[in-house]
Amino acid sequence: MEDAQGWKVKCRELFPNVHAITTSTEILKTSLILSSSITKVREVKKRDNNEEDGETSGAAEVGEGVDPVSGGNNGAVRTLLDKVYLLTRTEINIKDLRKMSPDVKEQLEAGDIFVVQESQSGIRSSQVSLKDDKLYLYIHCLQDKPPPPYSHSLKMSDIVKELDPISTCTFLDLEWTGSTRKRVHIELKWDTSRAEQFVLLCTGERGHSYRNTRLFKKGEPGGYVMGGDYEHNNGKGGDSLLYHPYQEYETSAFAGSVLSRDARFIITTTDREEGEWSYLIGDVVGGLEVVREALNLTDITQATVVDCGIMVPVTDQQTR
Repeated sequence: MEDAQGWKVKCRELFPNVHAITTSTEILKTSLILSSSITKVREVKKRDNNEEDGETSGAAEVGEGVDPVSGGNNGAVRTLLDKVYLLTRTEINIKDLRKMSPDVKEQLEAGDIFVVQESQSGIRSSQVSLKDDKLYLYIHCLQDKPPPPYSHSLKMSDIVKELDPISTCTFLDLEWTGSTRKRVHIELKWDTSRAEQFVLLCTGERGHSYRNTRLFKKGEPGGYVMGGDYEHNNGKGGDSLLYHPYQEYETSAFAGSVLSRDARFIITTTDREEGEWSYLIGDVVGGLEVVREALNLTDITQATVVDCGIMVPVTDQQTR
């Protein structure tokens, strides 16, 4: 108890906002993990320093050449939870993830695999999940927190490299009062800046995302819904993330067409007249009935995108 109280006092000194750590038990647990991990890293460094080739891999294992505790010379801000994650993580690669070995499948089902993005401001992460069809890995939107200790992780940049720019699959999870979470699958079929921007707002790579944004308009007397205002969440914002020239596609829109002029998007629920729509970026390939349910709401702003992300095909079809 004295040790726990000591850690509580120490953490109050490090974190003036006492609400950042809710209980002394959590503080002690995290601190013990950190202490154990530092000892482990020191042992690795000592062992590597004794190797004849002179290579030191200890730091690379936990932070790619960056001191996991201080953040190295890159000026990165490291919170206590960041440091614990860096010292305890196990890295995996995208090929192993997609092959879906029994071990990887078990880790996925346990929720132990995360995608991470490291920057000067800290570590962001998103969970990787596997749905019942087992044909796709679902990479959820990045959030401003590191993965839990001892999790398995891979870089978001490695995931993005695997995406097919001509046919990238994304998802939006919609929810409203009285409903359960329902998923809409969208396949982006055009290699344009608008499609790239839609992916960025599904992954949250640039900081902004569609997560927790409301649908804000529906066609009268129906026919489409609009959403994607990450700035003001009322349809008056949604500035573009990418500003280089856009390639446009003027075409007829069918039920399930997805269009985007800036960050905001439109999903049609009925066929439209030829030439009436432009900026087509893709189609709904699953869950159009969810969009139609939202369209039938008296107040369309009740429908919220509670989560979003991208989908990566699983290469080992034996997992079906």
